[in-house]
Amino acid sequence: MRIAVVGAGLSGSYLACQLASAGAEVRLFGDHLDWEKPCGGGVTSRALEGFPLLTQRPIPGNEVAFLELISSQGERAVVPLRKTLTIYSRRVLDGGVRQAALRAGAELVPEKVRRVQQHQGGWQILTGSGTWTAELLVGADGCKSLVRQATGQDLAAQDTSLTLGYFLPGKFHSDTSVCQFYERGFEGYLWSFPRPDHLSVGILNSLPLASSAELRRKVEAFIGDRYPGSDPSGANYFAALVPALRESAWKRHRAAGENWALVGDAAGCVDPVTGEGISHALRSSELLAQALAAGKLADYEDRFHEEFRREFQAAARWKERFYRGRVWKRSFVDQLIHLCNRSKRVRELLDRLITGDLCYRELARELCWNVPAVTHQYVRSLASV
Repeated sequence: MRIAVVGAGLSGSYLACQLASAGAEVRLFGDHLDWEKPCGGGVTSRALEGFPLLTQRPIPGNEVAFLELISSQGERAVVPLRKTLTIYSRRVLDGGVRQAALRAGAELVPEKVRRVQQHQGGWQILTGSGTWTAELLVGADGCKSLVRQATGQDLAAQDTSLTLGYFLPGKFHSDTSVCQFYERGFEGYLWSFPRPDHLSVGILNSLPLASSAELRRKVEAFIGDRYPGSDPSGANYFAALVPALRESAWKRHRAAGENWALVGDAAGCVDPVTGEGISHALRSSELLAQALAAGKLADYEDRFHEEFRREFQAAARWKERFYRGRVWKRSFVDQLIHLCNRSKRVRELLDRLITGDLCYRELARELCWNVPAVTHQYVRSLASV
């Protein structure tokens, strides 16, 4: 079977590597191969354990052991992470996985795909230099996926978020990542993640709420306050859309059809609360490779929804509570940060959620079970003041 993978980023390259290693004929399409993807670049230790390709041939990364949270009122809390996060340059990470795919036998077409269309039971892929055919078409080409559009599943604006920011050269707080939150109703946050040789400072907000001019002002104000020696005007600026599917969108979502499939951002595999997508992109590619190895593409649809849909539907519900809810006269996120400073149990719960040891479907139950302990720790902290 001839397989065309449109998108030579992380999910497409990881899929191509697995398929080529199993003996499949794989052609990988993608341009801007040295592009630095606009995201934080964090991968949990749990994810690394599940994807040995990232550790068998070590890819340079920066380990982070602490997460600093800043509320809309300026209150700060530091969450120690029992399992570190590794922060990667996406140009380096994606490139390393792409090279592994080529070593496994995948063919790279380093060109922009202009159009995909069905043809004689398969697909035609049109680039600037020619036309290619395939029996199976895989979309790994991001939020505005051509493959997704060709299968009638283009994302609505309400199911996306806008992200933008700067890459600051140099090393800053190498063991700590920073997340700053804003006023209630702002459906996102600003991040400052230390990569090996530069800092990724960006911001995320849901569409259609997001204003690029306002988001850019927030990032530049943060840089000016936090890194006064850095000049954003001389740094690399980035902007992109990322998927953030609502609960209703997941109910009608499809990840595969008769002769096509989607992985990574193209499949909507991004946590709608945090915007994290690396581990989900890798896992979606793994599930598709396993289904194709068994000769049962339809199994991918079933396993995709079993693994992602229920969890991301729960996350979409939590997004509303997290960014718009109130607890004891504070916004939910501000109260959460306030409690972090007064309760070890809250810090532990956040640590488990961040590192992937606690899922959204279990979060409400865990919060309820821990109310007595949190209340006790909170009261004790007040008494010690």
